[in-house]
Amino acid sequence: MLTVAALSLAAFVVVAALLAVRMRDGHDPLLGAQPAPRRVLVRKVFERVEQVQVVPSAAPAPSPAVSVSSSAAPAPVTRTS
Repeated sequence: MLTVAALSLAAFVVVAALLAVRMRDGHDPLLGAQPAPRRVLVRKVFERVEQVQVVPSAAPAPSPAVSVSSSAAPAPVTRTS
């Protein structure tokens, strides 16, 4: 009876070692055959933007004829009845 148990244990260790070697090499039986990785093409787009500012000619600035002052809020209107 002891020899049967020893042989069973030895067979189990051999099978487990073979499966471990296969998985270490990348041949996992559950994953199956892996397809080759796809190549990805990366395109980078560079856009150049130029900003043009038109500066008016040096003409004298007109002076304001009337000075206008405005308050922040108009005066409140009250009614008495």
